[in-house]
Amino acid sequence: MLLLLGALVFQNTAVSVHADALDNWTTNQISTNTAAFHHVVYGNGIYVAVGQYSDYGTFYTSVDGLHWKLQYSEPNSWGVTLNYSAGHFASVAPRSSGFNAADVSSDGTNWTTKFIGDIDPNYSPSAITYGNGLYVMVGSTNNVASILTSPDGVTWTYRKASTTPGGPINSVTYSANKFVAIGNNDGLEYTSSSGTGTWAKGRLLGGNKISYVNGLFFVPLNNKTNLLSVDGINWSQQATGLTNTLGVVTYGNGIYMAQSGISSSGSYLATSTDGTNWFQYVKMLPNYCPIPDTADFDVSVATDGTRLVTGSSVVVNLILNYNGYIYTSDPLVGVRMTNNPTKKIVVSGLVGRNYQIQSTDTLGTGNSWCTNAALQLTNTPYVWTDSTATNSQRFYRTVLLP
Repeated sequence: MLLLLGALVFQNTAVSVHADALDNWTTNQISTNTAAFHHVVYGNGIYVAVGQYSDYGTFYTSVDGLHWKLQYSEPNSWGVTLNYSAGHFASVAPRSSGFNAADVSSDGTNWTTKFIGDIDPNYSPSAITYGNGLYVMVGSTNNVASILTSPDGVTWTYRKASTTPGGPINSVTYSANKFVAIGNNDGLEYTSSSGTGTWAKGRLLGGNKISYVNGLFFVPLNNKTNLLSVDGINWSQQATGLTNTLGVVTYGNGIYMAQSGISSSGSYLATSTDGTNWFQYVKMLPNYCPIPDTADFDVSVATDGTRLVTGSSVVVNLILNYNGYIYTSDPLVGVRMTNNPTKKIVVSGLVGRNYQIQSTDTLGTGNSWCTNAALQLTNTPYVWTDSTATNSQRFYRTVLLP
């Protein structure tokens, strides 16, 4: 099924004005002094963005990445992170922020909050995920690895992080049949098929973020290497081909995506078709997150397959005033023409996605389009020559495939 059409061009006139499909972003200011956006995810057919203001956590949704609605605001969710897994959205605010709140939702619209300090004032959550009918929250109690689970986000039960747990657990993910959590670059991991009972402790080389997408566990190790695993237990070092460390990996439409070179001032988009060899785009993403009291600048890039969506904040007055922005890319397909030395078709889009170049010699009702080329972008922009063109006028379009 065809998803999206690119710009039409004459053989001798370029219509597209952007050099690359990801060069242009639409900026929407979603909030004024009410939410500084930190994370954006896509799942269940909607985008969900989380922001923070004063001591509040605020949750917005959008079906297209352009029009947003505030769905929920919680006064004890400062510093929240956001995760989507197995059809559920979940968020936690760490104890360091002074709140210890967990916010969970099955649809992104209706949320349930639990103040973890009511369970244990010494517990500090760092990450949360959902799978096997359970929300799983990881962190530490008195600086010792600790895990809690809940079927509904309200009633939480302590689980043993092995019989000899290490330091704080920093990140957790869920695969098709296993939870895997890792420490804060201490070389420890904890695994469980059910999430209940005692978790098994294992070792890996390091890292403090873990994600699972399309059959692979990812742990960014350093600025040139990821740890990869198919079972969450046996790990291999894989060179990324980059000089920046990757963030959390997401997947959609045949493409692995992550931010690279993440800092408070921004990051770059990186993509891969196999999870091993990565391509980093030259231009920085428009997102950044100079929010006080947080060291998590991986604000995430989400997609529904047709465009990219991300967010950021502008801190106006350190703590009290926040302006929140959502950035939406142009559709992930662009087409234009070169003028010199010869006229060629230039396609731009997301590296790794599949495209078609189509043409017709006449426009009008019932005209037919011929597929001239089918290709997977290995770089962007991609230059293609139509060796069959004989007419003085021809129209082209580029089609983004699923």
